[in-house]
Amino acid sequence: MKSAQQKKLNVLIAEDDPLIMMFMTRLTAAEGHRVIEARDGREAVRLWESEDPHVIFMDVQMPYLDGVEATKIIRARERETGRHVPIVAVTAHVMEEDAEQCFSVGMTAHIGKPFNTHDFKRLLKDLCDSTHDGMDSHRPTGPAAV
Repeated sequence: MKSAQQKKLNVLIAEDDPLIMMFMTRLTAAEGHRVIEARDGREAVRLWESEDPHVIFMDVQMPYLDGVEATKIIRARERETGRHVPIVAVTAHVMEEDAEQCFSVGMTAHIGKPFNTHDFKRLLKDLCDSTHDGMDSHRPTGPAAV
């Protein structure tokens, strides 16, 4: 079996800000992962269904369907299918109650904007290591925040 460092995974990035999307895409691709881009929550849900990402970075505030609502939809559908994907809340709202709202809807981790490259790469690596077998087997044991 290949190690997590040898086997790179599909990462869905849902972000409506083009500059942040470009930054996150470049960091993720530089680590060797395939990036799937969504510009809003509706597109994120659609791409989650069709592309089977192993990790999702979900902007909390997006047009049409925000990241919280998109996560609720994904988590409800996962209960029907048995699939599970780690979802990271990406938000400028970094107060404890903001993070708790994200965790309460089933997000796995939380990273505040602006974030630094090191924190983003560390979180990406940790999540990819936990899903290295590609079987959507990751089950969160508790919320993580960066």
